[in-house]
Amino acid sequence: TGSDNGAASTASRGQCSRCGQVTRCPSCIDAPCRMCPELKITAGHVSAGTLLFLDLIRSHFEGTLSSHQVALEASCCGGVLEKHQNLARTVNQVGHWCSVVRWSENQAASAVASFELGLLAAPFAVGFFPAALALRAASAALERLAGMSAYHALDRRPNVFFDIGPSCENGFSLYVRVSRTVNIGQPIRCAMRREQKK
Repeated sequence: TGSDNGAASTASRGQCSRCGQVTRCPSCIDAPCRMCPELKITAGHVSAGTLLFLDLIRSHFEGTLSSHQVALEASCCGGVLEKHQNLARTVNQVGHWCSVVRWSENQAASAVASFELGLLAAPFAVGFFPAALALRAASAALERLAGMSAYHALDRRPNVFFDIGPSCENGFSLYVRVSRTVNIGQPIRCAMRREQKK
């Protein structure tokens, strides 16, 4: 039948049979997807970043990210800006469509301001990495302690680079590579590794 052919076509392309929005390798094609309900409802009309923030905020208020609470609090000391409030409003709108919102817009904005430091974008994806959040939060805290007068005198060149590569679990891992000596008390300057032009 037509529906059977459609299902076969979806499977042959490696797409998730539940939401039809995720493409997977043959070894994990039938694995459950945490975001399947949201992906099925939004049907590709919501950005990956918005869905990622929705999942992070939900996990945060469920308590499954409690091990990173110190980093979250430190990074949030920079304040909640208008861009965080706007993004939180968008995330909550999507969350209401999917019936997953259990938090206020102000709570969402604070979480967005915190999680922002842990987001890294690569040519193939955007992801959240707790190690990036911790490093950036620690560096921001050191800069605040140094004060504005000393801040402008600090070396602004990156001394730590982030590389993103495939992991054995069909996912991606963050590799942190120190490029220059980092002395005690010196802020960490993080940057994404750029591919060398051939």
